[in-house]
Amino acid sequence: MKIQTFLEHFYLHDSGIDNYQYFPIEQQLILTIELPEPENIIGYLYFFGVKNLISDPDINQIQWGEQCNGVILNIAGSPSLDSLNEQIEILLEVVDYPEKIKTVFVLNFLAFDIKWIPLN
Repeated sequence: MKIQTFLEHFYLHDSGIDNYQYFPIEQQLILTIELPEPENIIGYLYFFGVKNLISDPDINQIQWGEQCNGVILNIAGSPSLDSLNEQIEILLEVVDYPEKIKTVFVLNFLAFDIKWIPLN
């Protein structure tokens, strides 16, 4: 599904995020999220054809799990210069509970497809 189409049908603001996985060789980014009320559905958000991933600050420093999770503040897509991909920007607020430190991460990347796979 095209990313703009997906974002028109799914409201992701305030969705909880429990995990982030990036596979550069497969060009996939996978977010484990829980959609907010009224859905409350847990699932995987797959981005395909991921290129030029930039994270500010570096999200790979996060130790996801029981002591760390986050929320999607915003997700937006816009056409890129080539017609095959879309430019994606995701704002995540992540809380590290032992230190109670909140960090906002900005992810920017190109992708050509998105898929939502619910767990329930």
